[in-house]
Amino acid sequence: MTKYLIKRILYGTATILIVLTLAFLILHIIPGDPVKALTGIFLTEEAYQRMRETIGLNDPLGIQYLNYIKGILTGSLGHSLRQKQPVTNLIIQYLPNTIKLVAFTLLIAVSTSILLGVISYKRKGTIIDRIIMFFTMVFQSLPNFWIGVILILFFAVELKILPPLGSKGFKSIILPSVALSIGLIPVLVRFIRYKIGEVMMEEFVLSLRSRGIKENIIIYKHVLKNITIPLVTIISQQLGNLLAGAFIIERVFNFKGIGFLGIMAATDRDYPLLQGIVVFVAIIFIAINILTDIFYTFIDPRIKYAK
Repeated sequence: MTKYLIKRILYGTATILIVLTLAFLILHIIPGDPVKALTGIFLTEEAYQRMRETIGLNDPLGIQYLNYIKGILTGSLGHSLRQKQPVTNLIIQYLPNTIKLVAFTLLIAVSTSILLGVISYKRKGTIIDRIIMFFTMVFQSLPNFWIGVILILFFAVELKILPPLGSKGFKSIILPSVALSIGLIPVLVRFIRYKIGEVMMEEFVLSLRSRGIKENIIIYKHVLKNITIPLVTIISQQLGNLLAGAFIIERVFNFKGIGFLGIMAATDRDYPLLQGIVVFVAIIFIAINILTDIFYTFIDPRIKYAK
């Protein structure tokens, strides 16, 4: 296990370096000037060149890249051009809201999906099953930002029971979490329904039935336990889509998380901040994958990793 984790960490480090390099190149190749984005067009040529020199944009691209790598190795992600603060401080400031948003979204999505997946399996072939499958298909095809706007119009504007924007208090997290979870629920519902049907054909289920154990007990106590590992796997795979969706949803709801910060950085062409967020998110993905592998061994101690 130790050798496996070391190997995964080395692969993860290489992946982060690739992501960092690609982000650096893409941000410097796309059209636009961060100095003009920061100061506007009313700037003398002398002041313009002086600011570029201060930021380091007049250095050759290779030197800029080496300086950035050197900063990361010394524990610095740089300073935000717009907000004049260390990138690390800004990420730490905005990160808790994103963690709350993702955690609450997962709570809604997983609990709802298990309930609907079980109902769909138990009523397979009936009108209830068809309705559930129809709505999973519809909701998966809808963009989450559009769902977010509809939720704001209905619950905030019409009913006035939830705040439309902001990130203060528990109520402010409900609408963005629901909007974000709606894209994940269809994937999980279909997966759970399929895996329940697959496990229900196993011999141990037939043995439980022969002993007169009720169907609900078999499903909730035994079958769901057996689909935990593949369910954790698909959830970890969907976290990428979840975080990508969070960038848009946080902007729609003015919810001040990492996604909101990233959109602002992209708009302002704040190179250090945007690069820092990209590196941080890449580290999160890699850490989640490694932690998922470790979690498997706690769920099922029989799992062993090749050396």
